[in-house]
Amino acid sequence: DAIVISIANPLDAIVYRLSQKLGRDRGTLFGMAGVLDSARYRYFVAEAAGVSVENVEALVLGGHGDTMVPIRSACRIAGLSVELFLDDDVLAGIEARTRKAGGEVVKLIGTGSAFVSPAWSALEMAEAIIFDKKKVMAVSARLEGEYGVEGLYVGVPAILGRSGVEKVLEVPLTDGERALFDKSVEAVRSTAAEVDRLTS
Repeated sequence: DAIVISIANPLDAIVYRLSQKLGRDRGTLFGMAGVLDSARYRYFVAEAAGVSVENVEALVLGGHGDTMVPIRSACRIAGLSVELFLDDDVLAGIEARTRKAGGEVVKLIGTGSAFVSPAWSALEMAEAIIFDKKKVMAVSARLEGEYGVEGLYVGVPAILGRSGVEKVLEVPLTDGERALFDKSVEAVRSTAAEVDRLTS
């Protein structure tokens, strides 16, 4: 069977509904969100720190929307904590901008929606699968007990290879990050409940 990568918005709701209709396992059906959101976070950190984006590792978890959670504790510049480069106020601003970046792009375009960066993100994911790269990427995957969540599609890091999502990874979160992640999961849960209501 083909591997399906959903990229349409509202992403979490669409990939959730697709899973209901197609009956796929989580390895072969997932969404693109986290790859794009993490790339934007990386860019904003690099820009503020005055370093190459190639030096920045960044991760965004949660739903693909205003409740997404940039994970500061996992953000590194050349292997060093981002907090050695940028102060709390700057990082808080970057995290807020990351959450709103999709809207920022739409505003700049004037009509329509972002298309280059989502296409790039989907290509990155497809290459990881086609070439069996075993690459760790943030994707909207169905959780099966990870992070204490069951049956919802939420942005989390996963290993992508020839089989699609080969493993979902649980990363340690600070108490503050965990609270924000749980809030994001509740927003996804609410959206999923609305999908169920509209399609029942």
